[in-house]
Amino acid sequence: MDSCFIIFDKTGTEKPAVTMEKLAELLHVLGQSDSAYKILKKTNVLYEKEEEMRQLQQVTRLSLKFESEQNEQIILEQKKKNKKIAQVLYGAMMLLILWAVTLIVLFNFYKKVKSQNTIITHTSSQLAQTNIQKDILLKEVHHRVKNNLQVISGLLQIHGAKLKDESALAVFQ
Repeated sequence: MDSCFIIFDKTGTEKPAVTMEKLAELLHVLGQSDSAYKILKKTNVLYEKEEEMRQLQQVTRLSLKFESEQNEQIILEQKKKNKKIAQVLYGAMMLLILWAVTLIVLFNFYKKVKSQNTIITHTSSQLAQTNIQKDILLKEVHHRVKNNLQVISGLLQIHGAKLKDESALAVFQ
């Protein structure tokens, strides 16, 4: 037997077990049953190895699929955690901004109140000075009125002393 043949499937993959099985059939037809039997035994071993390889590939494929699904699940969970963290950070940032705005408003309010207090204090001291000045002027006016009344009283006494008419003198007293 000098010639050799190999069988391929539709995808172009070599099928050695099928090739050996066909060879065993050909040897059996040619009357070489012992050789055909030995080849069939080798063919069975080859079929078993092919089956083991197919099962191993299927296990590997399923294992990869399982790991891939687990990784996808882990990624989804991590995305959910990241989203929650982002929401918490966003909320914290908003609170921080609100706090800063509140501080700015309170600081401006404090400056305004302080400015108004300064104005009120200044106005109050001016009013106090004005009040003191008016009190002094009032005392001065009171003093002058009193002096004027004493002058008038003195003049009336001098004039009353010069009077000789008793009825007019009674009016002066």
